[in-house]
Amino acid sequence: TPSDADNYVKQTFLFPVNDGHTPTISLYIKKNSSFNGSVRAALYFLGKRIDGWDDITPTQVDTYEQKSLVVPANEIDEQGTLELKIECKGTAGDIFIDDIGFG
Repeated sequence: TPSDADNYVKQTFLFPVNDGHTPTISLYIKKNSSFNGSVRAALYFLGKRIDGWDDITPTQVDTYEQKSLVVPANEIDEQGTLELKIECKGTAGDIFIDDIGFG
């Protein structure tokens, strides 16, 4: 539940990866009718952001929407931890994230 129009509420999810793995992370996200903010996500590997932030703000109310982030080839060049960082901001409403898949 975000409570500020300028500052993000942040959550990080961790996934172990091996050299050469190019995973796709998918998640289901929904908002309630009073949500008035935005949601973005980014992938990090060994502290370095892979690509930019993706806007994953749901477009429909009370309906889960699937969003996916794909790690580009050759980004994972050693064993480590892939981080999915999700941030949301707004002054009203709720965001729900469910069923995070890693493959």
